[in-house]
Amino acid sequence: MKNWYIVQSHSNFENKVAKLIKEEAEKNNVSDKIDEIVVPTHDITEVKRGKRVQRKKKYFPGYVLIKSEMNNELYHMIKNIKKVSGFLGTKGMAIPVSDKEHVATYGLSILAKEQLIASKYAKEAIKKYKIDTNKPIPTKL
Repeated sequence: MKNWYIVQSHSNFENKVAKLIKEEAEKNNVSDKIDEIVVPTHDITEVKRGKRVQRKKKYFPGYVLIKSEMNNELYHMIKNIKKVSGFLGTKGMAIPVSDKEHVATYGLSILAKEQLIASKYAKEAIKKYKIDTNKPIPTKL
């Protein structure tokens, strides 16, 4: 049975760790044991120097979610990847995330998708009403 596991990685290396896990799994012929590797993110719009800037923000900085059929070989393969600190749980073994915790994380991913859809509609409105997004936001009305 495949469960969700949480891998601790060095901060700002989550995407690289996810990529390395996929590559190592293919190299060691265990990619069939891994269903998904997710770094939950969402798009945010910030104002920097008077301009709107879009960027992706991680829900869980320093963590990568993996849905897999964990065994000893897969555990050690992931643990030995550079920039991986270990698994969330007790020392020496990976503990699957409970259904309640998974629903919470999955809910965050759904929220991120909804925000993506909302930003898509916002982009359409910007085009339709010819809003100049490069103009600085007025500080006084």
